[in-house]
Amino acid sequence: MAFEMIPTDRPAKPIKVIDAPCGAGKTSWAIQMMNAGEGPFMFVTPFLDEVTRIRKDCPRCNFVEPMPDRKAGRHNKRASLKEHLANGRNIVTTHKLFQDVDQDAVELVRLGGYTLILDEVMDVITHYDTVSRKDIEMLLDKGLLAISDDGQTLRAPEGVDYTGRLQDVIRLAALNRLILVNENVLLWLFPVDVLEAFDEVWNLTYMFHGQIQKYYYDLHRLHYEYFAVSLDSTGGRYVLHNPEPSDDFAFRASVQKLVNIYLGKLNRVGDDPRGLSYNWFNKQGKAVLEMVGRNIRNFFLSVGAKGKAALWTCFNPHRAGITGHRALNGFSSCHLAHNARAVNSHRHKSALAYCVNKFPAPEICNFFQATGVQVDKDAYALSSLIQWLFRSRLRKMQPVDLFIPSRRMRQLLEGWLNPGVVPD
Repeated sequence: MAFEMIPTDRPAKPIKVIDAPCGAGKTSWAIQMMNAGEGPFMFVTPFLDEVTRIRKDCPRCNFVEPMPDRKAGRHNKRASLKEHLANGRNIVTTHKLFQDVDQDAVELVRLGGYTLILDEVMDVITHYDTVSRKDIEMLLDKGLLAISDDGQTLRAPEGVDYTGRLQDVIRLAALNRLILVNENVLLWLFPVDVLEAFDEVWNLTYMFHGQIQKYYYDLHRLHYEYFAVSLDSTGGRYVLHNPEPSDDFAFRASVQKLVNIYLGKLNRVGDDPRGLSYNWFNKQGKAVLEMVGRNIRNFFLSVGAKGKAALWTCFNPHRAGITGHRALNGFSSCHLAHNARAVNSHRHKSALAYCVNKFPAPEICNFFQATGVQVDKDAYALSSLIQWLFRSRLRKMQPVDLFIPSRRMRQLLEGWLNPGVVPD
């Protein structure tokens, strides 16, 4: 059964997307806005150090971070969050906790008149591939799960008592987070009513057009507007304005001067358009995976990189194969997940090896396509690549050496770095 949208009343105010590069001042503008505003605010970020920054740089807002306190009866962060919401406090927290809010918290947000500042995009849809169709059938047969009237949303009947390995499935179903597509694909979906509960929503990111959250907004027919941010003429205040292509072109041109892309024989492994994709890795034997590892090591050695300066990535299930038989001797521990966003601890890395060819999960693409929402796979891949690159010292606009053996990913990056043609 295809997923069908259920018409709902949408908020009058569109979501405001501040789409600007790293270092443009998105968070600085948000801090400025919150210090001058009335609130209450909820600032949600993937970065733990940003939690500290918000609390430090917004003294008049007196931000609190939800934390368990058993003596006060708050046994977990969710209970702490709801207590702070009930008291109308300004709250700073992580994506992980925000993704796990329940209906009581949603109602407290609505009643409190909160403004949401969402730093970076979240994982708003995930293929729940750890659960089989047989698992779902077993839970349905035992009455531990039920299918809602829409024929897709899984729910947990009241009073269900289950503590087995599928306990998390029942918990998510109780939060209306799971949908069954075509009777065999289980997807976790962030409930749109969480966003709709806020009086105002700001989304701080870069290259939003290639991110899954953009397609999620389209799926739910959420209106959004684009903004850019920059310092005013005095250099003392951040201001919002309509985005201009020339601003982004100038940023990309400056990045181009800082990225030295390797163009030698080590790239041959990625000549095929699907080379280094997840499925490609799945089909390779031990020898090819170890060759990829040796190529990464040879690249690092060719640019004189030591372990402290090196950073590489691959798909996690293939990491052991790439590092096997000491193929990456001296650099095995320099790995950073290809989808890492909540990490700022690699800002000193100068030699980068990006050994993946990114495509959105086919289950998620098929889901969106069934609803009439088309996913731009190249924009998704490029957005993911840029996010990963800016975990390095490129974040500080310092030069890096880059090994990117996938021809497709390399060409996407080269096109982005050469902003001579105005995109549609």
